[in-house]
Amino acid sequence: MENNGGQPRPLQLGAKGAYIV
Repeated sequence: MENNGGQPRPLQLGAKGAYIV
């Protein structure tokens, strides 16, 4: 998971489950 300065990002569904892009 990646946090860009705490800014909201759309959640994407991938092989690892939900992650922030």
